[in-house]
Amino acid sequence: MTLWVRLAYRAPLLYANSFVILFVIYVQSCI
Repeated sequence: MTLWVRLAYRAPLLYANSFVILFVIYVQSCI
């Protein structure tokens, strides 16, 4: 259960980080 709890807490952070990285790449490609 602890592993699933850790994954549940880490998944949103990883998703947010990947979204920020994609957004930065998108902005730099537009400039």
